[in-house]
Amino acid sequence: MKRLILVAATVIVGGAAAWFALQSVDHKPGSAAPVVRQGRPELTPAQKARIARAKIDNPQPPPVTRILTDVNQKVVLGRTNRIDSYVSMLQERLNLTSEQVASVKETIEHNGSADGRISSSQPAAAGGTGKSSAETADEAIAALLTPGQRQEYATFQSEQRQQRRDGAVNREIANLQAKIALEPEQVSQLRDDYSELFTEQEEKAHGLGLSPEQIKEMRAERLDTLKKILTPAQMEKYQGQATTAAPPKAN
Repeated sequence: MKRLILVAATVIVGGAAAWFALQSVDHKPGSAAPVVRQGRPELTPAQKARIARAKIDNPQPPPVTRILTDVNQKVVLGRTNRIDSYVSMLQERLNLTSEQVASVKETIEHNGSADGRISSSQPAAAGGTGKSSAETADEAIAALLTPGQRQEYATFQSEQRQQRRDGAVNREIANLQAKIALEPEQVSQLRDDYSELFTEQEEKAHGLGLSPEQIKEMRAERLDTLKKILTPAQMEKYQGQATTAAPPKAN
């Protein structure tokens, strides 16, 4: 009798274990039965398809290292394109030889930005030249040119500086127009006064890095210029939401 009870209990426990194992598998009626191997059920074709669709609908974000690599590549590519474009302008303007083109490009890549403007410098007291990288690049490029090319290069640089000033003036006036309504006479006067002021500030910067105090002084000079042109009501509205463009970079 005891032996019969023991056999019955074994059968019941085994059946219950098998039942729970089947219930743990995501199996829908009418679908292929999952195959259990080494205690883990094998996914059915329908389950595999759902997982594949989930990966497509919810792709994993790229690793941070890959993002940084992509950003660095874009920065390098952008600078390379700017340098190529600038050297092409010089080649056309100065009628450079192929040897000069290669040397000019190497000089710009080593010393400064695509158009020779950069704000870093080496103080003479620290053993440096006291010149900005832009000035160093300009001198190195001029040394590669013939006398006639050097004269044309100086003219070209002057035109580039004027274009940068005009761009800074236009951005400043557009910024003001977006905040307050300017009269045509005010726009004309601002254009003249800002052009003169930006020229002075550019010469003061002289291609070198500006200290926070110098930047603050330049912004104060712009504010004084506005006070002479804007009405009190315009000035009050502007100062309530003022954001002044950065001083133009010098060559």
